[in-house]
Amino acid sequence: RDVHSFPTRRSSDLELETRMTNVNGRGGARPRSPARTDDLDDRGFAFLQCPLCGGSLARSAAGGVQCERCRTVTQAPGGIIDFVAGSSSTELDKLDYDAFYAISEAASQNLFELIQSAAGARWPSNLGNAVEIGCGTGGFSWAVLRQTPSDCMIVTDVSAKMLGICRNRLDRLDDVRADTVLFSTYSGTEDCFRSGVFD
Repeated sequence: RDVHSFPTRRSSDLELETRMTNVNGRGGARPRSPARTDDLDDRGFAFLQCPLCGGSLARSAAGGVQCERCRTVTQAPGGIIDFVAGSSSTELDKLDYDAFYAISEAASQNLFELIQSAAGARWPSNLGNAVEIGCGTGGFSWAVLRQTPSDCMIVTDVSAKMLGICRNRLDRLDDVRADTVLFSTYSGTEDCFRSGVFD
């Protein structure tokens, strides 16, 4: 990994430093993303919609998201928008998923390289706006977001528990190559994605 520091712009006469990362020579240099917080990133709301009426979503005073049309509030505990809200579940929540399936950084990196190699020239240099369906504990998410730039990545799983583990895994990265990462439960039946917004 090549990491370069560049001279920066002045803001209120304070010198700021922007670190740019170019991983394995793929993609262009891109600002490093800070670690995630338990807060929601409003920039990701443009890709989501109210699953009940298709209205736009905005941050609610209660800490979740609220439909601007029908006023329905969707909770977002720990910064994970919970569209599923207990209507679906997985037996995988009952086990230590990473231990059971031998999920590790090395295994995740190997899987990413295998998929990228199989895709060949079809693998994009930038994912643009993307959604990952079924992230589990985030092993593959970790590998993808370290090596392929994206503008907005919506990371989903039916399990809020898995998403919490995934979020914690990504929080530890200092070289996530996405401008926005948003976490949401999704079982495959919620109409929560805007049409035509993903690349």
